[in-house]
Amino acid sequence: MEVATAKDEGSGTMAGVALIALVAILALVAASAGQLLIKQRQARTAADLSALSAAVQIRAFDDSPCGTAREIGKANGASVVHCFIEDEDSIVETAVPVSLPFIDEVWRTSRAGPVQCGAEVGGSAHSVGTLTRQCVRSP
Repeated sequence: MEVATAKDEGSGTMAGVALIALVAILALVAASAGQLLIKQRQARTAADLSALSAAVQIRAFDDSPCGTAREIGKANGASVVHCFIEDEDSIVETAVPVSLPFIDEVWRTSRAGPVQCGAEVGGSAHSVGTLTRQCVRSP
């Protein structure tokens, strides 16, 4: 049996500290990635809901669809950065703050409006997945 020399004493402690540091770094990276994914989903949801609400306001002949989009975005934890009205479509870009070292906020853009009859949507004329969309006939 070999006897440990003075040079080997404490080497297990250093390996243990290195292992704990590695696990802590991996946990931090995983938590940061999780937060980023959650904030991206939040930004997407806020953009979708804001664009849809603005599109509904356009169809109702409301004079402030972007104001409604801003209210909906704020209610969903996002700020509406840009809001455009193009024909009967609303295009809304939202931003959600992120508390990560190199990323301040995430941005997402959504577009909503009526579907013209006969227009291709998701590979078929009137269906997206299992949902059926109604088309709007232009005069």
